[in-house]
Amino acid sequence: FNAPSTVLEPGIIPRSVKTLELGSWFDQELVVGSIPPSVTKLYFNSFNQSFSSFSIPSSVTKLDLGNSFNQVIKRGDIPDSVTHLIVGTYYSKDLAIDSIPPSVKKLYYNAGHPITVGSIPSSVTDLKLMTHFKSPLCPNLIPNSVQYLTLSDRCNYVLKKKDIPSSVKVLVLGLRFNQQLEPRVLPSSIRVLQFGIYFNQPIYEGDIPKGVKFLKLSDQFNQQIIKNDLPSTLEYLEFGERFNQEIDGNDTIPPSVHTL
Repeated sequence: FNAPSTVLEPGIIPRSVKTLELGSWFDQELVVGSIPPSVTKLYFNSFNQSFSSFSIPSSVTKLDLGNSFNQVIKRGDIPDSVTHLIVGTYYSKDLAIDSIPPSVKKLYYNAGHPITVGSIPSSVTDLKLMTHFKSPLCPNLIPNSVQYLTLSDRCNYVLKKKDIPSSVKVLVLGLRFNQQLEPRVLPSSIRVLQFGIYFNQPIYEGDIPKGVKFLKLSDQFNQQIIKNDLPSTLEYLEFGERFNQEIDGNDTIPPSVHTL
């Protein structure tokens, strides 16, 4: 639906629709009942109007607010049915505690505006801090419920202990991340670790946590690796295009690796 000046009245969208995308020209106030209760996935593009859970039906499980949305989200605005929430790039309001309902399990936050401790509910298991997000992490910013964590391509700062909670199993570091890792900064819960394109720092024993099974190094990575630098739990190891260091059999690659 992409009418620029037409108010979306109840009955225009048929009740058979399950996925609804309101196009780049749509920026009208949502009338209660205009989105039928059959819709489970709702995508906005240029929408920048206040709304409430009365205007978004409780059938919606995935809500993409779009890149233009920049209204204060109050407690109760997002229905408790939403399990996947996407916040767009130009959002610049503070996320108040409890503004995101505890039903949300996937949160993709694309904005550059900082988030504060407590604003991400403890129900979130899949968190992507993407696109414009570049604020440093701090302890307790990411709740202990998060198992899948992706950091923005703009995140290029030293990671400190407890920045990444011990619940994280999959960690994807962004495109520009190129900081020296310190021993035991990354939690031992991590099983999958993936670096972005520009990472090219030495890796020493203890930098990659014991327990990591899948390790993907960056295309720029070209550092010497010696015995015990990589954990003995590793099963999958991928070097980038520019890796050009000598590999000395089992002294470099753990014998647990079956895919190289």
